[in-house]
Amino acid sequence: MMALSGDKLLALQGAQFKARQAANSLETWLKSDFAKTLSEEPMDGIISRTIPAGFFVRLEANGLEGFISCKDLNGKYSFDPVTLRLTHNKNGRIFQLDQAVKVSFSGVDDERRQINFKLVETAETPVAANAGAG
Repeated sequence: MMALSGDKLLALQGAQFKARQAANSLETWLKSDFAKTLSEEPMDGIISRTIPAGFFVRLEANGLEGFISCKDLNGKYSFDPVTLRLTHNKNGRIFQLDQAVKVSFSGVDDERRQINFKLVETAETPVAANAGAG
């Protein structure tokens, strides 16, 4: 059995990295292209990721993931990096991981290849429902 030299191993790793980038880029393009066929009918989803700028929702019907920006929600939200929650600064409304939401398709940012959704409605979280109790 022949061992790979350091240079050959680096070249192989580089080629593997480029192949993964190409596959990811193709997958993102295909998802973005498919999303353009969605209607604006409300769809059920689950919050899959939260960031200071908003949250990502994975559709239950097809697994497609899209983004909802805090800019598109009423009011100002604060992000808690420990609990990964977005909380409305005045009324205490919370968005968190695994929360059920209803969204509609609002377009694709072709430059970022990002699918965007609009929030239609959300299930109340136990934290939000009990926020005033105590």
